[in-house]
Amino acid sequence: MAAPALPTPDLVPAYPVARRDLLLPTVPAHPPALVVSPSAGDLGIRFIRRFVGGFFGIIVVVLLLADPLGGWMAILLALLLLVAVRPVARAWRRVGDSLMRELHTGYATFTLDVGEFRPGLRRPKRGLSYAFGEGGAVAWDFSGCWVLDRRTGAVVGRPAPGRLPPGLYPSPDRPGFETWSGTEWTGDLYSDQEAHRLLRGG
Repeated sequence: MAAPALPTPDLVPAYPVARRDLLLPTVPAHPPALVVSPSAGDLGIRFIRRFVGGFFGIIVVVLLLADPLGGWMAILLALLLLVAVRPVARAWRRVGDSLMRELHTGYATFTLDVGEFRPGLRRPKRGLSYAFGEGGAVAWDFSGCWVLDRRTGAVVGRPAPGRLPPGLYPSPDRPGFETWSGTEWTGDLYSDQEAHRLLRGG
């Protein structure tokens, strides 16, 4: 039996209170200035460069040490990956946090088609994994906000009328805030304290 569909952010009971407290994404009529630093776009590019560089670095180490180490190679590779996973996840989370700040002011300098930023902190999709469950990966839609160039602030995409922007909203079925991708709830949860600190810079 399928789980009942969750309401869109504007139908969640806590939505009016969050709007009153200025905790919801607000899309201005004109392109906003780039106010979040470092931008999600800069952090995203930096993340991709480091991730790709680190991946090739591990491959080089493996190739150089494959013959001398023989059977120990698998253990070394596993250790290298374990050491790399935590900082990679933390760096990706920083991209997501920066993007949430940008979306709060109505724009994005980093966009993605599918994915999530806090996979280790998400809740299950009502009994199914977000990554492998019903519907597969989380789809994003940035048509509800301004998309700006990360360096110049030039307009890359304009908000479509009537579209709810992605960003942080009161969760439909858990305490705290949850990321709305523009099409669906991602399962990326923030406590009330985290959301206040993130969005208000406190």
